[in-house]
Amino acid sequence: MDDSSAIVFLSTFDPIDAANLSAIRFALMSLEMDSALLVPLPSREGETKLKDRCRMVEAAIEDMRHLSSLEREEIKGCDNLSELLLKAWAATDSSSVYLMVDPLDIPRLLEEKIPDDVLAKFKGLIVVSSKIQPEIPNLGRLPIQILYNSDMETHDPAGIRQLSHLDTALPVIDYILDKHLYAIDDLRDLYTRQRYEHAVSVAHLAWQMAQENGQDSCRAFLAGLLHDCAKELAHTDEGKELMQKHFPQFANFPSWSYHQFLGALVAHERFHVRDEEVLEAIFYHTTGFGEMNALDKIIYCADKLDPERGWDSQPFIDLCLQDIDAGFKAELKHNMEYIDQKNPDETKDPLTAACMERYLREE
Repeated sequence: MDDSSAIVFLSTFDPIDAANLSAIRFALMSLEMDSALLVPLPSREGETKLKDRCRMVEAAIEDMRHLSSLEREEIKGCDNLSELLLKAWAATDSSSVYLMVDPLDIPRLLEEKIPDDVLAKFKGLIVVSSKIQPEIPNLGRLPIQILYNSDMETHDPAGIRQLSHLDTALPVIDYILDKHLYAIDDLRDLYTRQRYEHAVSVAHLAWQMAQENGQDSCRAFLAGLLHDCAKELAHTDEGKELMQKHFPQFANFPSWSYHQFLGALVAHERFHVRDEEVLEAIFYHTTGFGEMNALDKIIYCADKLDPERGWDSQPFIDLCLQDIDAGFKAELKHNMEYIDQKNPDETKDPLTAACMERYLREE
């Protein structure tokens, strides 16, 4: 056992999210600790399989110094939480070890009634929160240290499970997509296979554009993933009825535009998305409109420039990665020229016309 300090971070991690990652980095920095071991709790009824939660943790921290995770087989080999804590404590190989617990998981530790001699292995209990917590019950005689970080993301793993947000690391998102975890199959049911592949490709491109332009990549990925979720619905009688009911002001628009309006509705009603900017980016991703923010432009461009569409869009992509405003303007002009060439008699809808007037007026 060396003369180092470590944190054992115990949580359900279903899935690990941006708040978990912020919390452990903040604790390491604030307390000047050397390393942290992330330990997913054993699965209970209704929770995602331990294998998947462990793999997501591993994916999230793969390139992060000072962070490691306890192997799934070691967790499975523990008969109770006390045994798991002892195994995690030993795995740190540090002389000074603190226990850190997600606030959502404190009731589980109290329920387990961990013996004092197990808790005595740890120097204290760390809880990181973005807001003032109610008084936390004592865990045996373990001293409690609460660290407040008002800049930390909201901890909401349930939101990721239902696709209302995707505030986590990209490798975790990719694992969720690859293994069809949480609400992914509900989303896939709304797409044809080809359309779903397009949505995933757009989401990845949107992530990259957002990252290179100093925008929120998680929000861009979510908007890209959901942007065409009403594509099939828009061609049905139900879709037309929903347009009349919810968006009568746009019901006389070209039918190819219906899916953007209905997509925002589906994202809100079915996947509980409450981020107004994500909903707006979906709502206008086909036509554009006269007052587009960076996320709106990213989704508009990522959709039009998706490499899966089969044309050489790379020069436009490169420009968007360099400067989304310049890239959007270039792609808007290119797209309007394409539409004029393909359908010269098509009348521009008011949203498209307003977008052209606002962003191409000096051309």
